[in-house]
Amino acid sequence: MSVRGLIGICAVLCLGLLEACSSSSDYNADEMNVVALDGGSSSSSLFSEYSSSSITSSSSTSLSSSSSLIIGLSSQSLSFWVAPVVPSREAASGSPGSCVLPASLNSGSFFVDQRDCVVYARVTIGTQTWMAENLNYNSGAESVCYNDSVANCDTYGRLYSWMEMTGLPQACATNPCTASLIEPYQGVCPTGWHLPNATEMDTLWAFVAAAGYSGEQDLALKALDFGVSGGYGLDVFGFRAIPAGMQMPDGSFRDLNVQGYIWLLGRYAPTPSSPQPGYGVVWDFYPGSRVPSPHPEQIEYKSSVRCILN
Repeated sequence: MSVRGLIGICAVLCLGLLEACSSSSDYNADEMNVVALDGGSSSSSLFSEYSSSSITSSSSTSLSSSSSLIIGLSSQSLSFWVAPVVPSREAASGSPGSCVLPASLNSGSFFVDQRDCVVYARVTIGTQTWMAENLNYNSGAESVCYNDSVANCDTYGRLYSWMEMTGLPQACATNPCTASLIEPYQGVCPTGWHLPNATEMDTLWAFVAAAGYSGEQDLALKALDFGVSGGYGLDVFGFRAIPAGMQMPDGSFRDLNVQGYIWLLGRYAPTPSSPQPGYGVVWDFYPGSRVPSPHPEQIEYKSSVRCILN
């Protein structure tokens, strides 16, 4: 049996123990509705499937209309978790606007961002083509490296606030501005790519489920080197989700090598009891996670971005 196979088996056997490591805390949010780009509420089937009228852990939170949602964020700080391995590849040549992908790299598996000549892996899963690593484009002050370390950006990609990700004006901090989010919405993504919405995430998870990983989509999409010495992801499809952590509104960082958070384009509407700043939507995952866990997050939090091909 291959090493990859042994790792996968160990991951499955250990999942029961890892549930004890899942995040659950006491962040509260009032009743909110996720705002779809047509001005209505999200009705994505997989998001609705994971709905509950009272949810207390990020491992099971979903986007359901008129649900009482509680934001669950990990408070773990585990020093023995290992960093993911950075894929080794030749750098692009040229200068911004005329970057050239190295001849050693297959254009079907890699592409170069013409804004800064950074090379990214790409992967086709079903009918969709995704970035196979987190975005690492310095778009401004609201995109940061974990602990302000460039080395962390090289490994994990940058962390973006929801406003920085979308590039919307500051007035949209308290107004969902759905009329401005015309799909496909590029936001901070490279040309030809866009920010994923709830329906596109639902399509990804549904494909993974149909491929034999129903109820274990997170496990199939997480990197092989996710967790203690690796082994808590199977990376069946090459998506390679990694635990890049986040930056809190107070400027502190948390959850590197513990938990990952990926922004979606969706937005929760502010309510009378919570008029600002409103909430965005993240998919978060950790070593023990199996079922995808989208949940609301304050838009000032900074999380990872994955782009999908137009």
